[in-house]
Amino acid sequence: MPDETIKTLVDRWMDDIKNRPWIAALCILGIVVIALASFTDALGRLWGLLPERNPYSLTIQHELGQQGHIAEFMGAALITSKWAAIISNNSDKPDSILTFKVAAHRQDGDIEYSGLYADLAGRVYDAKGLPIKLPVTLDPGHSTLIYLDLSVIMDRRAFQALNKVFPNHDIPSLQEANKLLAAGLSIDMFGEKAEAVGVDAENPTGFAAAVSTDQRNPKLSIEFQTARNFRVSAASDWYQGERARKLKPGERLRLLDP
Repeated sequence: MPDETIKTLVDRWMDDIKNRPWIAALCILGIVVIALASFTDALGRLWGLLPERNPYSLTIQHELGQQGHIAEFMGAALITSKWAAIISNNSDKPDSILTFKVAAHRQDGDIEYSGLYADLAGRVYDAKGLPIKLPVTLDPGHSTLIYLDLSVIMDRRAFQALNKVFPNHDIPSLQEANKLLAAGLSIDMFGEKAEAVGVDAENPTGFAAAVSTDQRNPKLSIEFQTARNFRVSAASDWYQGERARKLKPGERLRLLDP
């Protein structure tokens, strides 16, 4: 008897569905909604396991019209100048810079600006010249400008010549210093063959240097690490690399006054 009762209830339920098609439609819709919700939840969990795309970009700029400073460090002659780092947070989440690393890349090996060479990375400051202390906030959808005073190894002959002209070691213009070296010694700051450019040799309008090696055209890289554990890095050489790397063998890099 119980089995017949159950069968009767099932039969009645099936009859109701046959007589009312909208009930069947609701049942099918419910099944679809439940299945879709389960699939969406599973997809969301799977997506959460995937690594997040790095939302940061970094640009490094170095201008030859700026001031510089020459000095000696551990027996090497150095030229120190300002490098601009522009880091963009292209995400919708705030973040901050926790640490940064600087390295110089030369044919005779890389130099990490840490440990014994930590002094090669000097001041870190903003556009107003005010010191910046880490961490630095990175607002979502915005770019942050950071200046770093970085030193690179220069040619000893160039150092001695500039030291005579600027005994206080402050160089009013990197461009002017290179023009003096090109006119007087036929070299640039890094010992490359160079020549003054212009009609008047006493007042050159620029200089031309054969940038042929990374050792004589220093290349620096900067890497930032954020609180969200992202790393972003960029590199550029002293002569703003793109122009130098496109030179043909034997061709000279011409840098004229703006």
